[in-house]
Amino acid sequence: MNRVLALAGNPNVGKSTLFNALTGLHQHTGNWPGKTVERCEGVWHGGEEDCRLIDLPGAYSLHARSAEEAVTRDYLLSGEAQAVIVVCDAACLKRNLFLALQVAEAVPRAVVCVNLLDEARRRHVSVDLERLSREMGLPVAGTSARSRTGIGELMETALQANHPRLRIAYDEAIEQGLMDEDDVVQITVGTPNTTAAFYNNGYDFIVNNYTEAVKGTKLEGKLTFTRDGTLGNAFSEALKSNQVDMLFGVGWTGSTFDPYGLIEAYTSANYQYDPSWDTTTDELAITLGDETYTATVWDWTKAISGEVVTGKNAAGETVELSFPYSTDTEEADKRITVLGALESAVLMH
Repeated sequence: MNRVLALAGNPNVGKSTLFNALTGLHQHTGNWPGKTVERCEGVWHGGEEDCRLIDLPGAYSLHARSAEEAVTRDYLLSGEAQAVIVVCDAACLKRNLFLALQVAEAVPRAVVCVNLLDEARRRHVSVDLERLSREMGLPVAGTSARSRTGIGELMETALQANHPRLRIAYDEAIEQGLMDEDDVVQITVGTPNTTAAFYNNGYDFIVNNYTEAVKGTKLEGKLTFTRDGTLGNAFSEALKSNQVDMLFGVGWTGSTFDPYGLIEAYTSANYQYDPSWDTTTDELAITLGDETYTATVWDWTKAISGEVVTGKNAAGETVELSFPYSTDTEEADKRITVLGALESAVLMH
């Protein structure tokens, strides 16, 4: 038994149901090394050779915002799995395909499993699997795990997968001679100063997110960041003269990169790109320090603008949440954590 397949996917897409349908009683659980995150592993006995299956923790993104997402990302990038099945909910593919594309860019032999087809049909939703495969450039299989429909075809597709990871722009730039393998990309980020915690945390946020975004690609380890913290109000001239590549600031005259204000354009019902996403009812759990709090996406948005909103803690108790601008490092860290979680939620819609 030398074949290893991994199952990845957002929470609540039927991934564990599919895992149980494939492995039956031939599975065991434990924890990932050094983590409190549960590890589920089983064996599929449906082909010429047995196959080991790893049920990865549910994740919305490989830009890890939780211990579960970090486990999923690190395992995928380890290369242990010969193929990765990314499980999606047929009734809300738009939300799930973000992770599928991330996985396909990071590792070879990614297969998209469109699950819950029976539930989608009850909602009068149909999925053109062949067209989806053409559009994504990936193998796609449809299943209804609860009735075991399509799981044989899915495993056959996964075991036969032999395609590389999705090609992305910088890989082609290297092959076309526009970049060399040892080239680095230098990004200069401009801020008004280097003393305010807000700007310091904002700079760290940009560096960390860009670094995470290129893990597993040919740009991993090739991004270098410098900071010009002397701009004051001169952001416009800095851009015109190519003094900086990016801006992070608030309170400048004119158009500025203020992510705390910009996020409202994506979560407000007045501006939303996806009008079907009701941010006033869709709840988001965010861990701040040792506590996890749950509130609606819109309430979290208002909270980082300084408004006081109500949410729930892990015990289900009502708590007040508010994250105004602060020079206190701990408070600034909480505010930027909330912003990062909101950005991940936006990317799924």
